[in-house]
Amino acid sequence: QGGDVWEVKFDPHSGQGAAGAAAPGVVFCTQRGTLGLAGASGAGSVLPGRAAVPTTLATSAQGFNSFDVQGGDIVALTDAQELVYVRRQ
Repeated sequence: QGGDVWEVKFDPHSGQGAAGAAAPGVVFCTQRGTLGLAGASGAGSVLPGRAAVPTTLATSAQGFNSFDVQGGDIVALTDAQELVYVRRQ
């Protein structure tokens, strides 16, 4: 995934977390152009005693500056002022 994480938000699409999960999932964006999902949202894998492996939702040659999560949809802004729209099922 790499790069500094610029922003992290709870993922309302994941609900209050899966059974046995400590917290709901989170969506994050990085300096190196990854928009990702980690935690209890059903994306990524969590092994006992190990950290969650994030799932990449979108990548960009530019870094992501910010994003907004509205239900299942995510809108992100890159360093080049491009909008990226991710629609989840």
